[in-house]
Order: sequence, then structure tokens, then C-alpha cells
Amino acid sequence: MINPYQTLTAQITDIKDEVLNMKRFWLKLDEEFDYSPGQIIFLSIPGFGEAAFAPCGKSDDKRTVELCVRHVGKLTGKLHAMKIGESVGIRGPFGHGWPLNNFQNRHPEPFAKSQDKLREGSDGRYEGDSSTLPQNDKKKNILIVVGGMGLVPLRTLLLNREKYLPLETKIQIFYGARTPDDFLFKENFDQWKEWGIDLHLTIDKACSGWNECVGVV
Repeated sequence: MINPYQTLTAQITDIKDEVLNMKRFWLKLDEEFDYSPGQIIFLSIPGFGEAAFAPCGKSDDKRTVELCVRHVGKLTGKLHAMKIGESVGIRGPFGHGWPLNNFQNRHPEPFAKSQDKLREGSDGRYEGDSSTLPQNDKKKNILIVVGGMGLVPLRTLLLNREKYLPLETKIQIFYGARTPDDFLFKENFDQWKEWGIDLHLTIDKACSGWNECVGVV
């Protein structure tokens, strides 16, 4: 088990310019580094400090952490100036992450035992009259309303949706940016739509060639 207070060395293996003043970094560690959607990590550079960031990548490769970072100060400025092959410090993860287990259709044990019309099936789920189900156990869908960099931590959930969410979960996203050039992760948009994610894009002010929504998120 990783000690979240121990700083690990991570090597920059790839860098991509995302949008103005924002870059994406792929960091490779020598040992497995597991995290879940909603958690954060701390990145440090000797002489430049330490700051918290939310991973934004797919969690299949437990030795790689993907970050999307805006240049806003001393630490992030140094990170933006670094090259592939250089190293930074990583520690974490911190936080409990989002309560995604609430999307699994299971009954809390005390409630299930008190319901005469319910019985536990062989798969561990409860069967019977659905009218007796509490709201917590009915099918849940996800509505995401997010602007700008707010999509960064949510991307981890979207890329790993099969791991954390029931297959029948419907996801609807309203994602806003100032201009069409300011949207993050544009390479994922068509893929998400193919997965059945209902994605709506909106910009702050109308501009030539824009045919989708207009309005501030």
C-alpha cells in the first residue's frame, strides 16, 4: 500500500499543448499508484514548491498519472518549462473520491431486512416489489454541468465509466467554455458520443461558424 505522505519520483514521458496556457503531462512512476475519480495528488518540484492537482486520465496503467495543468504561477510555470525525461515529485492520493458506490443498485442491510416484500437474490441484489425500494436504490443517471477546467477531474470518471458505473447509467453533460478554442479534451468528444454520452457544448458568446449552444455555464 502506498504511503500518501511519501514523495515518489515520476518522470515526464509525454507533454501535449492542450489550450492556451494549459498543457497535459504524462508522468511515469516506478511503482503502482492507484487513485479513484474525485481524488487529488500533490506534485512538487524542488525549489518551486508543491500544489494539488486532479488526475484526468484512464486508470488502467497504474504506473502512469495524467495531469492537465494551467500556467498560473511559479510552480506551474516551472512545470510548463520542463521537458520529456525530467522528473517531478508525486504523493497521494488524497481524499475519499466521489461516492460512486451509491450508483450500485444494492440495499443498505438494515433497510433490506425490514422489508417484507423484498428478498435477496443469488447475485446479492434484492428482488420483489420495486415500489418498496428507497430512492437511493432506484436507477440513477448523471447530469454534469461544468465549465472550463472543471472537466479535468470528471474526465477520469468518463474514461473509466465501465469500472465505476452500471452499464445502464445515462450520462448527460453540458460543458461550457469562453470560445471554441478553449474546450479541453476535444479528442474525446466524438468517442464519448459513441459511448452514448449526451454531450452539449456551449460558448459564452456567439461567433462565426458556431452551431451549438450559446450561454455561460
